[in-house]
Amino acid sequence: MIGARAAQMLLVLAWSAGRAWAGAPSPPAREGPISAEEYRRFAMQHDGDAARGKEVFADERRLACTKCHSTDGKSGRAGPDLSAVGDQFARRELIEAVVRPSATIAVGYGTTIVETASGDEHLGVLKEATDTWIELACGDGQRRRVSKDSIAELRSGELSLMPEGLQDGLSPREFTDLIEFLVSLKEPAHAVTSHHGMPDNIAPVDPLVALRPFLAEPLPVPSPGLVAGQRIQSGVVWFAQVPGCSNVFLALDQSGIIWRIHQTPTGDRRGVFVDLTPDVFSASGPNGLLGLAFHPRFRENRKYYLNRAASRKQFPIS
Repeated sequence: MIGARAAQMLLVLAWSAGRAWAGAPSPPAREGPISAEEYRRFAMQHDGDAARGKEVFADERRLACTKCHSTDGKSGRAGPDLSAVGDQFARRELIEAVVRPSATIAVGYGTTIVETASGDEHLGVLKEATDTWIELACGDGQRRRVSKDSIAELRSGELSLMPEGLQDGLSPREFTDLIEFLVSLKEPAHAVTSHHGMPDNIAPVDPLVALRPFLAEPLPVPSPGLVAGQRIQSGVVWFAQVPGCSNVFLALDQSGIIWRIHQTPTGDRRGVFVDLTPDVFSASGPNGLLGLAFHPRFRENRKYYLNRAASRKQFPIS
């Protein structure tokens, strides 16, 4: 057995060295505040408990996050809805958003400061405005409507309505639990894929799905080149529908040939849309076509962009 003092020192050394394990304890209590960097490091190096983090999130006596943020997709409060924040931001970005909320403020959620002729000041996020009044969503979860006739000054604030230093009222473990809860907030379809592992039983598909070739016949394959007696293979690297044409498709072969396929009730009609082989492909490789992107207004201007790889550099052809 080891003494209590020795056990405490072991915990301090393990935490300082950054050893991460599931369910790891918070660093032992000490004198003085914990720095923001220590919160960041602990939350990055340890897993949290999302269920406990949800309790921290909803605790109105401490963080009171639910006064400003919803997690049900309704987005009617002062802060952004967080129902899919785990899809939108990586763990490190979520940590930074809590530690430094004013560093990046979401569009539409900047603070508006209203000073009235009577000397009152209101801070909140502008939610609605008419010819006679404006309405602010405030940090206490309330809505405040201010008559435009009473406004002496209206300006935008540089700081987020979310205060700095919220993590100071939490232990590193509680802060990590909170981050874990935010990470877990995903769209249902994405949340399922975030669970690792394979189920014990996979139900068979009923009825069975038939897989059929998209094209009635394969596209002609260009003759491979030869380098030192070795064949240099190429193949289709990109395939997509032409915007505005539900039955017309383009296929890019790395060799430089772009095929145009027109599907009709009587069969596929195909032909060479353009052959850039002399310009983009060499048997000595590595090079050739890599992809195609249609201009956002392709239906009007018929512009598209090709991406090719050369031996030393990569550049687009339009």
